[in-house]
Amino acid sequence: PLKQGKEAIVVTELPFMVKKGGPGGLIEKIAELVREKKIPEISDLNDYSDKRGMRLMIELKRDAIPKVVLNKLYKHTPMQSTFGVNMVARAVREGGARAHPRGAADRARAPRCDHRIDPRLARPRRSARAAGRAL
Repeated sequence: PLKQGKEAIVVTELPFMVKKGGPGGLIEKIAELVREKKIPEISDLNDYSDKRGMRLMIELKRDAIPKVVLNKLYKHTPMQSTFGVNMVARAVREGGARAHPRGAADRARAPRCDHRIDPRLARPRRSARAAGRAL
């Protein structure tokens, strides 16, 4: 919210590969949309970016609804864009060799579990309560 009943949309981040200024940039595109009256709710557009970061303030007219203007900006500008990402990960051991789950070295270090032991040779486990009674 601003003074005199006006509201503003503050942009602090842009999608990957979207230019803010210059020819073909976001500021130029928004100004063009206002001139063509596709987004008449915008009254002013200011760039307050500095070395601390980006800050683009889009001031709206008194009767404008910010959500509606934001949706129009998403529709007509590259403020919202999608792109595909291939997220592939590979497990690597410290030595740089490729890690094989449950390899011979892993089995040697892994504690033995009852399900690996032949049930005829395994000792039956006693609960803590049963072990206390046996003493």
